[in-house]
Amino acid sequence: MSKPANKVRPGDLPAAFLSTIEEVVEDARNGRMFILIDEEDRENEGDLIIPAQMATPEAINFMAKHGRGLICLTLTSHRVKELDLPLMSRENLSRQGTAFTISIEAKEGVDLTTLQPEARSAAATAQTVFAEFGLTAVVTSTGPGDRKKTKSVKGTKHDIGQALDLRTRSIPKKMLAEVVAALKLALGDDYDVVLEKDHIHVEFDPKKPE
Repeated sequence: MSKPANKVRPGDLPAAFLSTIEEVVEDARNGRMFILIDEEDRENEGDLIIPAQMATPEAINFMAKHGRGLICLTLTSHRVKELDLPLMSRENLSRQGTAFTISIEAKEGVDLTTLQPEARSAAATAQTVFAEFGLTAVVTSTGPGDRKKTKSVKGTKHDIGQALDLRTRSIPKKMLAEVVAALKLALGDDYDVVLEKDHIHVEFDPKKPE
């Protein structure tokens, strides 16, 4: 999320420029950036927003160039505790009480743009399925880092970029099997979905006609 310096007045915008909540949610699911406008009596500004797992270097560059503000990653309080991130200030005196933590950097980069279209589609489908359970799908790996062929869970060979892993740490254990079953159903027979020890492995594995 980037917080532009320029102020935006929602009342001054023609209705044609405003989207419905459903349209914004659909854009977010498809990895499209959108502007979220604040109330005039609050901060009275517009924020550039894109789902973090779908943010590309080009999107971040667009935010930095045109938003010209802070680029922020929104986190739940539970995740902040998991990462042991201290707040930027012990005594928060800001008007809105925004809970900024210290600055962060990615420990490991997971670039979804390196995935093949089928795997990117699987990542988007996972987002939709997880959202139905009130969860967020987090891609933790997109396969080996080399350019060789890699064996799938069924022994066939695929190019790098056709597999991804989804984090399961944030999924309640009693819900895990149901989430995996729903993901299998949504992806269909052309994908292998396997529950591993600490992640869900998803791989494009088209079935050959008999």
